[in-house]
Amino acid sequence: MRTPAVMNEELGRPRGGVPGKAAVRAATAAALVALMGCGPPPVITGQVLSAGNQGGQDEDPSLLRAADGALSVAWYSDRNGGGDKELFLSRSADGQAWSDPVQLTRSDGDSFYPSLAQDPAGTFHLAWWRVIHVNVLGTNNKILAKSSADGTTWDLDQETIVAGGPNDFVPSLVHDRVGSRLLVFFASPSRGADGRVDLNEKTLRIYVSENAGSGWGSPRRLNGVNDDATHNTFPFAVQREDGRFLMVWTRYDASASNGVLTVLSERSTETMMSTSANGIDWDAPVLVSSASGDGAVDTLPSLYADLTRASWTALWLTAAKGSSTGSTVEAAIADPIVGAAAARPEITGYSPRVAPLDGGGRFLGVWVAGASGRQKIRFDAFTK
Repeated sequence: MRTPAVMNEELGRPRGGVPGKAAVRAATAAALVALMGCGPPPVITGQVLSAGNQGGQDEDPSLLRAADGALSVAWYSDRNGGGDKELFLSRSADGQAWSDPVQLTRSDGDSFYPSLAQDPAGTFHLAWWRVIHVNVLGTNNKILAKSSADGTTWDLDQETIVAGGPNDFVPSLVHDRVGSRLLVFFASPSRGADGRVDLNEKTLRIYVSENAGSGWGSPRRLNGVNDDATHNTFPFAVQREDGRFLMVWTRYDASASNGVLTVLSERSTETMMSTSANGIDWDAPVLVSSASGDGAVDTLPSLYADLTRASWTALWLTAAKGSSTGSTVEAAIADPIVGAAAARPEITGYSPRVAPLDGGGRFLGVWVAGASGRQKIRFDAFTK
């Protein structure tokens, strides 16, 4: 998620009606005021992970616990200066001491919203959202991917198109250990039922592209989670130990705008979940957030598991009706039962991600917090 100075860069549409940057910036600021209050939380917890960019912006964390227990966090940063927006990564053996950031991407466009995964051979994979500026016409939004043998050394110029736009964004990357393939789930308002680009479409829906070793296939619309009455966006998918896929996402009324920022202020937003055996056909969605139609903003969900990956928890940002301050809450997921939402007070910001530190109930949380334009990735450990 981008806040005011940057998220406006991602909102251009490759057809008419593109708002000016000033108008989008104002709308972004208003949405964030509604969700998170007028500035940083009164108390910002945790420590800064994305050091070295004091006057700049770091957002969009993706957190991965590798097979050897090492932790990796990838994020968007403007630390190169000059309007250069790229992805960076730091690693840690213990969740406390972090390596200097390593640059992951390089292009004439902007790189946002990374998603990390690792396959059983130990190879690290990365998917992300690339924004290509197309003069006054707006932007072309694509999903790209690359890989690294060790998660430390990345070829800056190696990248493959997963979904070629013009409006494909917020990817979630999963390695399917049963089918030996990579899956990238993403949202788009500009694709038809067959997955092909259709600029007459207006509704945000969730799609998937897969790579079984011979390259990325054409996007396919998910069955069971999309409908004409709602927008569906910000997917976050994982594979459970039993081989089934688990996904959470944000759903809201289709009469509202399909803009990326809408989820920050739209009062019909809900956090949903579903499971699937193949990643294409999904069971009937289950409501995760507290009560449908309660007027709360419930958005930007993620999932995390204990060390055995037997117990899963949904994590998302919420703001009650009438409230000007958002908070992070979580709920246990025991298919198809969803537990009651409970506060996760250690996380005082947005875009929360969590991974286990050990088998004793200790977890690492990472999130975004800070003044607009100077946000940082922060981290802290907690026990549950």
